[in-house]
Amino acid sequence: MADSVSRRTFVKIGAAMGVAGAALFKAGQHAWRAIAAPGAADVAANVIEKHPLTLNVNGQAHPLQVEDRRTLMLALREDLNLTGTKRGCNVGQCGACTVLLDGEPVYSCMMLARDAEGRQVATIEGIAGADGALHPLQQAWVDKMASQCGHCSPGMIMSAVALLHENPKPTEADVKQALGGNLCRCGNYPKEVEAVLAAAAGNVPKPETPLVGGRARTLDAVNKCTGTAHYTCDVRLPEGMLHAKVLRSPVAHASVSGVDFSRVNRLAGVKATLNWDEVPNYASDRRFLNGKARYVGDGICAVAAEDIYTAQHALELIELDLEQHDPVFDAERVLRQGSAVLVHRGGEVAGFVGPQARDKNTIQFARGEIEKALKEGDFVVEGRYVTQLQCHVPIEPHCVVAKWEGEKLTLWNSEQSPHNCAHVMEKVLKLPEGSVRVIATHIGGGFGGKCTDSPGKTLYQGIAAMLAKKAGRPVRLEYTNKELMFAEDTRNPMHFEMRVGVKKDGRITGIDCRAVQPTGGYASSGPPVCAVAGEGVMNTYRADALRYTAYAVYTNTPVGGELRGFGHPQAVFALETHMDKVADLLNLDPLEFRLQQHLRDGDKLLTVEGEASEIRNSGLRECLERGAAAINWRAKWQHPSKKTGRLRRGLGVRMSQEHSGRDMSNGVIAVRPDGRVVVPIGYGNLGTQSHSGIAFIVADALGFTREQMDTMIEFRWADSGTTAWDFVADASRGIHCQGKAFQNAALDLKQKLADAAAKMTGASAAAFTVRSGRVVGAGRNLSFADVVAKAPRGIQSAPAFNPAQDVNKILNEETGQVVQPEPKLHPHTVKLIEREFSDCLIGSGFYAYNPAAKGWGAGFAEVEVDMESGRYRVLHLVMAHDVGKIIHLDGVEAQIHGGGIFGLGYGTMEELQVDPHSGVPVNPALQWYRPVTMLDYPPITPVIVEKPDPAGPLGAKGMGENPVFNAAPAVANAIYNAAGVRIDEIPLTWARVNDALRKAGRLM
Repeated sequence: MADSVSRRTFVKIGAAMGVAGAALFKAGQHAWRAIAAPGAADVAANVIEKHPLTLNVNGQAHPLQVEDRRTLMLALREDLNLTGTKRGCNVGQCGACTVLLDGEPVYSCMMLARDAEGRQVATIEGIAGADGALHPLQQAWVDKMASQCGHCSPGMIMSAVALLHENPKPTEADVKQALGGNLCRCGNYPKEVEAVLAAAAGNVPKPETPLVGGRARTLDAVNKCTGTAHYTCDVRLPEGMLHAKVLRSPVAHASVSGVDFSRVNRLAGVKATLNWDEVPNYASDRRFLNGKARYVGDGICAVAAEDIYTAQHALELIELDLEQHDPVFDAERVLRQGSAVLVHRGGEVAGFVGPQARDKNTIQFARGEIEKALKEGDFVVEGRYVTQLQCHVPIEPHCVVAKWEGEKLTLWNSEQSPHNCAHVMEKVLKLPEGSVRVIATHIGGGFGGKCTDSPGKTLYQGIAAMLAKKAGRPVRLEYTNKELMFAEDTRNPMHFEMRVGVKKDGRITGIDCRAVQPTGGYASSGPPVCAVAGEGVMNTYRADALRYTAYAVYTNTPVGGELRGFGHPQAVFALETHMDKVADLLNLDPLEFRLQQHLRDGDKLLTVEGEASEIRNSGLRECLERGAAAINWRAKWQHPSKKTGRLRRGLGVRMSQEHSGRDMSNGVIAVRPDGRVVVPIGYGNLGTQSHSGIAFIVADALGFTREQMDTMIEFRWADSGTTAWDFVADASRGIHCQGKAFQNAALDLKQKLADAAAKMTGASAAAFTVRSGRVVGAGRNLSFADVVAKAPRGIQSAPAFNPAQDVNKILNEETGQVVQPEPKLHPHTVKLIEREFSDCLIGSGFYAYNPAAKGWGAGFAEVEVDMESGRYRVLHLVMAHDVGKIIHLDGVEAQIHGGGIFGLGYGTMEELQVDPHSGVPVNPALQWYRPVTMLDYPPITPVIVEKPDPAGPLGAKGMGENPVFNAAPAVANAIYNAAGVRIDEIPLTWARVNDALRKAGRLM
């Protein structure tokens, strides 16, 4: 089928219309109105005179020269270098930029700097005591681990300062109301409320706590609550930097026939332009700038200028010639009938290695004879389920600063996976291995959207890098909130058709699922998301036969990629809503049905790596039982037919497994000649506190206390140039995968220290123990420095690993092949040791993810439904999770809270709505998109189950994503239990409940 057009219409437009301008034109229109070209006056330099201004900030007067358009936020951040005031949405919707103006909290992005003249401005940098002691709220933030990613923390703390000044003894409701304008996308609201209440109560000193399993202070807790944690948007370079902007397609499907930079090139302050045809060719279905736009927001060209205003002005001077194509929006229709115009040459379906024909699925899992198994059931229950497009909306926008030194490129980048990002950028820019360094010390939330693990991602870093090369100066590219919401990848919407065969006694004979994913204009992570969704469908219930078939279909809609849960949230909603229908048909309590039919130890899983080893140490049954007890299920649950009255309450439940990672990790620990220990953690610091958990595992193995960690160990993280190689920071893999590699490294180092001490003394190595930087035994008390002086240096052996658990087949996502890795250090890690640690005693470790290591979870919801309107309230969420082994208790609780709240937004509120005729997103702003705020979440009860897995570090399993799966199916099932109507599409809006009640004749 040719990639042709049904009409040959050209549009010549000025980019000033922007993406929103696409909404002016109707789909199917046969002619486009030309936009008047800018006149010569529009090419004049975008210069605005600066005027003197004095700002009183944190008790000091600061004379400045600023433009009248300068916001207070920019004056604080750019002119005074007070970067603790964070930039988030930049339009007064997130609260990250909150400061105090004469004691009142204000959004500094929404007021001009000139309007603050003559008034007192207080920022996070100014609230500590004169002696440097933390403010009580900052101390409470540290003690309660109220920061996850930390990007929202300064603004939230400033709102809390104002609250406690006005009301020293607030209630929980007072705190929520006062902080309701500060978003925390990590969902750490319960701990933030707890911290404010603790500060108000006088901050009882934190008791001593074990390093592993307790509430030890995280590595960067103080930095995050004082504003000294630097994110990419805070990077300042001595030589300054240019600012980049990207021109994006205003239409869903069009070819670029021409780009005219002539006016741009005459604009003073513009230093470089980059067109799509200058981007190198590389193996992917998209480039970081594209000559064919496949969704609204697709990048076409870019500029770099002296300031952000000039860069934006330059975009408005670019003229595009666009040849419009018929857009493709309906994935199901494409599979049935094909498409007259292909989104990609080669086929309608996205496969693991590129486009393919619509009669070929993206992935299929199968076990047994499914049609026979369905016929053997006494009943076959069918259903169709629809999930929506969700956005990541981290509070920190995507940002990168690119700097060249010769042929070496450094990227300061809001990036979850610095090592793989460096590798990908070397591939796409055609640079030698080792040419790119990625630094991402702090990330303001990622949730998968900042994981550059393949050439199929947006690769905005490449735009900044190429502009920096052309201009000969560093370049900074920072997204707007709109770009963040639809130019970047999103969560894939999916449709599921379920068939389940079941016997009258509840035994499941077969589960058959067909899934269709509108993957958007490019594949991105669509195929692996389809695969992981299949694991979610197949790996929860016992059944005689299973089949899952999925299609990732190219459409001219926002691209679906990685988002927390990676296919599981969609699949678990469909499966668990459907299984509630099965239980209801059999007149069974849905909890008892799950207790009877869930997978158990000894059962086998279907995974993308093949049929995994048997389930072992599953905590699912305990999650179900303890979660049910926490919500008082057996006393409260009634069939909906027994409910009466206008306000009706109901209970819902869901269960599932979740993987604990993917691919490989390295661990390295070095002891310098002076005895100081270096722990270079490659994992990204995106708010999960995995880097702290890994640090605690290492310190515990080597016998250090939390206080000694601050003075005797140098911890590094998230810098591809100075840390041990790791694959990515996603897939719940931080503690389980890199934690295991570093545990192996710690045990290796411990043994080498004992071996060296034995050689020095003539005693047995078994006689020595390692603790607090010393090797003790056989009547000797040796410092690490003493031992290193006599020990072999550098790489002396292969990395340590457990042959029975630590070397497993992995999926190569670039080829779609399952391969057996060799247990050795990555070349990058070897070079790091040779470059920095050749004179050190080295412990090293390796781990390749064991797919049998699964975290299990069960979620429970109680709701109240108004039968007159369909409005409902979520009264209580209980989230029970098998974490294997608690490494850091505060971190576990925060992940349960945060994941649960993220999932609550997914299940009940959030949806990026796309106009079905034009493909234009219609609500790309936080106030219209509506992520969960401090005022929206119900009481949450975490239930923590520990069933150690033999592959995990100390038995730990992954658990960062499983809590996301709780709310959507549990709340949907609770609504049915209360009101007697099923909602098979999310989000579960009041309108959908009202519609279901009306159609069922149950609206009072």
